[in-house]
Amino acid sequence: MASELLLRGKTLDSALIELVGADCNLDCTYCFYLERASEFPDAKVHRMSEGVLEEAVKQIL
Repeated sequence: MASELLLRGKTLDSALIELVGADCNLDCTYCFYLERASEFPDAKVHRMSEGVLEEAVKQIL
């Protein structure tokens, strides 16, 4: 993936894709997703692949 993205004639050199859900590791006291935590596998780390990330960025731009 290129280090810079072009958006409306301007370069975008960083992006944040934030998905929040029951699988989050922030442990906020106000979280409304905690009751759904049992719906996710027991694996400790869940990360999207670079391919999925690249496709998400393409669709956003």
